[in-house]
Amino acid sequence: MPQLSIPQILTDQERISLESEYQKISLDPQERDILWGKLHAYFVPLDAKADFSFFHDYFRWYTDLTWQRVNILKSDDFISIAIRRQLYKALQLGFDISSTISYHLDFNTFEPETMQKLYEKIRQAFFESPCIMGVEKGVSITFSEFLKRLEKIKVLDALQKAESYTQWNQLLAVPDVYKEYYTVITPDAMIDNIEGLSTFFAGIQSKNIFYIVQAFIHPGFFDKAPSVLPPEPELDESEEEIDLEAAQIIAYEDIRAAVDAKFLKDETGQYQDIEGVFGYLEEIATQYEDPRIAKLLYFDEQSGGFVWVDEDDMDTL
Repeated sequence: MPQLSIPQILTDQERISLESEYQKISLDPQERDILWGKLHAYFVPLDAKADFSFFHDYFRWYTDLTWQRVNILKSDDFISIAIRRQLYKALQLGFDISSTISYHLDFNTFEPETMQKLYEKIRQAFFESPCIMGVEKGVSITFSEFLKRLEKIKVLDALQKAESYTQWNQLLAVPDVYKEYYTVITPDAMIDNIEGLSTFFAGIQSKNIFYIVQAFIHPGFFDKAPSVLPPEPELDESEEEIDLEAAQIIAYEDIRAAVDAKFLKDETGQYQDIEGVFGYLEEIATQYEDPRIAKLLYFDEQSGGFVWVDEDDMDTL
């Protein structure tokens, strides 16, 4: 008789039976912790290939339990397990990844320098994740490989991008037999979420993460913080104009990354709470005394959605 705490290959009927048992245990904090401990002990020494063998049952339960306890998870486990091995599965289950990371950083660090070091380790685990997302022509596609593919298509034309998305839809689709266990999310929405996280990590430098996290978790923090940017060095007059332009570029990247971290997108890639986004941009614009920030997002009639102003066009606002 299969057990929740001892992973083994299941039949559909066995999976249905254990799923019912899991749902009951998940409502009991004590039983839930016991089960997590057993699954954790089983999976920790294994690799991504073994994780994928139980991707839709035992590893799903393990991921679900892990992400419910991330605030009490040791940072080493958060980095090596929750991010490096479970992040893609957590996305499938509907967890808010960027918010969870922000709360973990805030809860587990007390100084900007300590948060910077932890953030750098989390970011590295994200970009180097060996998690297997699916199999394509007999080859396992890892999360890190998929991130590289996302980067490469940026230079492709519209037709080539469409072809890539069609292939990815097949790779990321959850088999029908398992769909009832997951949050309903289309492959296109999954790609948007992964792109948002990639933008978050690529756009926010470690030296700025403390202020970004504080602004996200404590909205009033901008009233106290002098800037999300590092203090400007004293400059000669001849150098001042160039350095100010560089600071604007950094601010633009950080603002976009912060918005992507704070607000979820729908299946079309649009922010679900667009009014909240504009309100947030207004707050930052007021803080920096720079009205251009409030105009960084606008409605594009041609695409029928809200888009970001190109970085090079900021001076025209």
